[in-house]
Amino acid sequence: MAIREVRIMGDDILEKQCKPVTKMTMRTKILIEDMLDTMFPKLLPLLATLGIYRLIQKKVNTNLLLLGIVICGIVLGALGIL
Repeated sequence: MAIREVRIMGDDILEKQCKPVTKMTMRTKILIEDMLDTMFPKLLPLLATLGIYRLIQKKVNTNLLLLGIVICGIVLGALGIL
């Protein structure tokens, strides 16, 4: 019986309109990053793999790809993104 009532009435939280973002603060950036990490935890590795695969298909030198991956890892690690 409880399942039927929830389905008929719906969820009040899901029906609420959210406030529009008027200015981007550090707190807003952290919240957006946290939401993306929660919804898509493995999105960055997937995009990196697909990008490298596409570059290999275009016959890009694999030594340059390896060097680029290492440099990107160092830079993004220093910036605190990875």
